[in-house]
Amino acid sequence: MKKYVKLIIIIILTIIDQVIKIIINKYYMDYQCVFIRSLLSFFPVINRKYFFVNTLLNTKIGFVVITCILILGLIFLLIIYKFLKERIIKPFFVDCGVILCTSGIICAIITVLFWDGTLDYIYLLPVNIIFDLKDIYLKGWCILLLGLFINKKYLSNVRLNDLINYLIISYQKYITKPTNHE
Repeated sequence: MKKYVKLIIIIILTIIDQVIKIIINKYYMDYQCVFIRSLLSFFPVINRKYFFVNTLLNTKIGFVVITCILILGLIFLLIIYKFLKERIIKPFFVDCGVILCTSGIICAIITVLFWDGTLDYIYLLPVNIIFDLKDIYLKGWCILLLGLFINKKYLSNVRLNDLINYLIISYQKYITKPTNHE
């Protein structure tokens, strides 16, 4: 897939997420409805803890730390993407995964920087979880990645040691400055 096509899809997915949140925030914050009885409903809620770890562990990680974690996560994702793209037989799944994950991370960064909390609106009743489209993007990446690991023929050229070495080399190349030992 061409770079500009991936970029356009990422922008479109990000815009869709944000437009849905703007519409819900403006017109439907007090509205609730059931899509599938005992399974799925529309239940908008502002989560001011921003980050699932804050909600899960009842902590108060600040938005600056969360933003840094998200940016580092995006950098890490792009390095792993480059590694997998060079070694996967059918990189289309990797492209789709990185599009979903990048869109999700960008939406999360926008949420942290511009919203007064995460607007979650999809309520999955059996597990008592409320989430949004950004979360679906991020889970979609996980499902695609899991699919790659289950179907090992796509990963025949991928070894954990190679990935670790690639991460170390990328860190040295992009993060640290080479030292001159004279």
